Amino acid sequence: MREKHPNLDERKLSTLLSAAYAFLSPESVALSLPDFPADNLPVAANLLETFPAMSVYEALYRLYPYKCFLNQDGQKSVEEILKTFEIFPNTDTASLKAVEVLDSTMGTANVKIGYRSAESHVQSYQKDQLVHDRELQLYDGQRLLRHDRYDAIKEENKLTDEEMAKSGVLRIHPSFRIIALADPPVIGKHPF
Repeated sequence: MREKHPNLDERKLSTLLSAAYAFLSPESVALSLPDFPADNLPVAANLLETFPAMSVYEALYRLYPYKCFLNQDGQKSVEEILKTFEIFPNTDTASLKAVEVLDSTMGTANVKIGYRSAESHVQSYQKDQLVHDRELQLYDGQRLLRHDRYDAIKEENKLTDEEMAKSGVLRIHPSFRIIALADPPVIGKHPF
């Protein structure tokens, strides 16, 4: 894997592979967790190499979005494994970065089924910024800009994508979309 991704930080690669091994270990299998997609580790390594600001957690979550398919007990088990490697996020924007931010830079769709599926700890103004303005200021200082503004700033200052990323400015892909679906009505319950 090192040969195919020579620009990937050695520590990130080691952490990625160690965490994957932990998910595949007999102890993890005994927890009855769904299979970890080890065949997709090269994809995670490619993401980490292409987006140096991405954390190992974000890459792993792209492969194994455990919050989408595990109950609370299963999530705790996964998070215990992640804590072992000190890659479990500890900031309020971690969940947002793991989903919306990564999707926005890669141009994929982010589907929200019902308002409650949106991470409740992420400030609503951040969601509004991303949805309405196609821009987002994160707590860690990074800023995502809609593609036309990003391109104009990059051209005006004669910077490369790498220089923009090092300065904490990321480009929101032009094809990024957020698709929000309503919760089905429940008789006798107020939807709010």
